[in-house]
Amino acid sequence: MNNNIDFTFYSGNDTYEAMTSSSEIMPLLVADNYDDVLQNGSSPAYLHHLSSNRKSLIDWYPFDENASLLEIGAESGILTSVFCQKLKSVTATDPNKCYCEANALRNKKVDNLSIYAGSFLNINFNTAYDYITFIGSLDTPLSERYIQKAVSLLNPNGSLIIACPNTYGLKYFSGVPENYSKRLFEGIQGYPNEEHYCSFSINGLKKLLNSNGLSCQHFYYPIPDYEYPTELFSDNRLPSSGSIRYPAYSYSSRRTELFNEVLAFDKICEDNMFPIFANSFLVFANR
Repeated sequence: MNNNIDFTFYSGNDTYEAMTSSSEIMPLLVADNYDDVLQNGSSPAYLHHLSSNRKSLIDWYPFDENASLLEIGAESGILTSVFCQKLKSVTATDPNKCYCEANALRNKKVDNLSIYAGSFLNINFNTAYDYITFIGSLDTPLSERYIQKAVSLLNPNGSLIIACPNTYGLKYFSGVPENYSKRLFEGIQGYPNEEHYCSFSINGLKKLLNSNGLSCQHFYYPIPDYEYPTELFSDNRLPSSGSIRYPAYSYSSRRTELFNEVLAFDKICEDNMFPIFANSFLVFANR
């Protein structure tokens, strides 16, 4: 199982969340279908690591089948499997050894995957890539350094792909706890109680990309969010009043309902402000 994992840059420490999640899912990764598990009452770990809905974020995209891709923060590899099907060469990284082992087990039948255990900033890569992805992994105060290193590893015509929560996503005003702290309103206050996380508004993300030479940007808006999308809007196809009919769900902690989120989105769409309050972003950025 470890034949395609490079541990040279591994710190020796896995997070508690990674260890508990991987211990839950490892026995299931030998199966080809997790539908029964997901239908019979699912823990947050099962949903996050096994739900096929997560693949719909990216499996529509027409990747160049002869290209190479670097996935940063691959976790247990649910999106890695999509990339391996679509591209010639895939390199996946994660700082947690247990997630890398889960990824290797999940994708044991593919021959175009290499896995690095270790922090992205500490890994020495000896090649450039056509695509580099941060799917839920740009939530660190070191994001500027992450982007700088990623840009240095991109081929001249390469694309950076980012999926992340929106700091000002409507669900965070209406009663969904923040992803990482599980507290209400943490992100919109700048994480006063958390020093290890950050998030981006649409303007903040554009500024980060522009300052690193990635001025060609295409924004998409997954509904209800990038983790479990059921629909994808873009600047060329924004939702109208009536398009969003259900409030966002909180998968790992209980939410409150401070106001009618659906009615609020109707008004936001009428006033052409949806990109500001979309719950999350999917961005393709190029030089």
